[in-house]
Amino acid sequence: MIALLLSILFTTLLGIVFKLYGKYKIDIFQAIVFNYVTCVLVAWLDIGQFPLQKSSLEAPWFGWAILLGFLFITGFNLAAQTVKYYGITAGAIMQKMSLGFTVVFSFLYMHEEMNLYKWLGVVAAILAIFFTNYPSQPASKSQKIDFKLAIPIFTLVFASLIEIIFLVVEKRVATQSADPVFIATLFGTAGVIGLVGLIPLLVSGKEHLKQKNIIAGIALGLPNYGAIYFMLKALGSDLDASVFFTLNNVGIIVLAAFFAVVIFRDRFSRYQYFGLALSVLAIFLISFGAR
Repeated sequence: MIALLLSILFTTLLGIVFKLYGKYKIDIFQAIVFNYVTCVLVAWLDIGQFPLQKSSLEAPWFGWAILLGFLFITGFNLAAQTVKYYGITAGAIMQKMSLGFTVVFSFLYMHEEMNLYKWLGVVAAILAIFFTNYPSQPASKSQKIDFKLAIPIFTLVFASLIEIIFLVVEKRVATQSADPVFIATLFGTAGVIGLVGLIPLLVSGKEHLKQKNIIAGIALGLPNYGAIYFMLKALGSDLDASVFFTLNNVGIIVLAAFFAVVIFRDRFSRYQYFGLALSVLAIFLISFGAR
């Protein structure tokens, strides 16, 4: 239970850091790259030695870690953009409503029991996604579809893929629960990909490295490592995957909404309130059905 609570806390803190990026005009890409460097350094301190060793190449999870590295850096950029354009609560919901896909996968792959309450919960989750992103004002007929509307959808897709792969690795592949070497490898992969893209921009002068972006990356990397570590720790416990993801997601949504109102003074439309209520209902339905 402690691992679950810490997973909720650290994941919510990620959304808060993303929200502050807009306020302080942080270069998102630079910060995300240094975030992954920070995660590897935290794993180094956790293990007591440099985590990226040649022996990792022979680990059963190595291929999954590399794939997750690619998904992470893309998904993180999408998540940051979602928070930037739609707010901290919408960003959290679009990431965490991936539970609909993750829970269904756990039923099929992990052979968990399916019942009416769980099906109703998945339907409510899909409706919640729609209403939390419903525009407060209808677009004019002459207005073209804004490309930004696709950002939260892709955020949902990548979040679903990442959660499903984590579930498979922790339940079927990993030999150690919340293995810091596995975590460091996926973060290291994402970091290398980011550096490959960032260094040419710095060398060519198209971008300039700023101290505030490095600090922002460190501020993001600390809760990011904690979020993944404690998520895997909770998945490695006796909790069913469907129960963990539902409790984890509703906790993140509620806590994110609380911080959005108290800290950032966000205002929600009636559609967003309805979507937030549906998301909570969805997770409670799935949790009740999983008992």
